[in-house]
Amino acid sequence: MDQNQWQNAYPRADANFEFSVVAAHGADVWAGGSRAALLHSRDGGAMWENVKLSDSASGTIVSIVANGLNVQVKTSDNQSWSSVDAGKTWALQSGQ
Repeated sequence: MDQNQWQNAYPRADANFEFSVVAAHGADVWAGGSRAALLHSRDGGAMWENVKLSDSASGTIVSIVANGLNVQVKTSDNQSWSSVDAGKTWALQSGQ
């Protein structure tokens, strides 16, 4: 899916936001992009919610691995974030 398709699907994304990675399992979809922005949809993209990793999250999201309640996110600034509650809370992995 290219940038224009994502902006059509998620029109609240501002002009400075660029999507970089998507992970989906059934109707559960995670999308990440510039400025450590993370979006989550539980209904195949009909509705989206902004997910805040942390005020200290930086870089572009380059990897998302979601497996049920467990979600792992990596950024271009070499940060690794994890959630064990489907993105409600996040922890920066040790050594970061």
